[in-house]
Amino acid sequence: MMNAFLPPGFRFDPEDKTQLAILKEKVEDGAKFSLIPEVDVYKTEPWLLPGIQKEHSHLKDRERFYFFSRERMNKNGKRPRRTTDGDVINGGKWIANSGDKKIFNEELDHNNKKMIIGFRKSLNFLIPPANKTRE
Repeated sequence: MMNAFLPPGFRFDPEDKTQLAILKEKVEDGAKFSLIPEVDVYKTEPWLLPGIQKEHSHLKDRERFYFFSRERMNKNGKRPRRTTDGDVINGGKWIANSGDKKIFNEELDHNNKKMIIGFRKSLNFLIPPANKTRE
């Protein structure tokens, strides 16, 4: 469990660059353990994601961190597939509540500009209204 590695009273609230450092270590070194799990978020309802249970009290309220790959809606498109299959309900979908937040490197490139080293996105889960029948 994640909280076994943090002393009582500590919160896991990594900065963007720390998250990217954890991802880099995972990709380059093949690290099997990570404080940030790899989960197919777009196919999973939020209550089924790891870290939602109360024992994960080291996380900030309502904020969880996951690494995942984006699956496109169609082969040639850019829009991601964000609709779940519906394990508990008749599905739902993840919606972005902000655009991509750019994460910049501290160092300047050869044009004296900061280089983009990653992106961060915040998501909310939307449950569709129940089907209503007319009498």
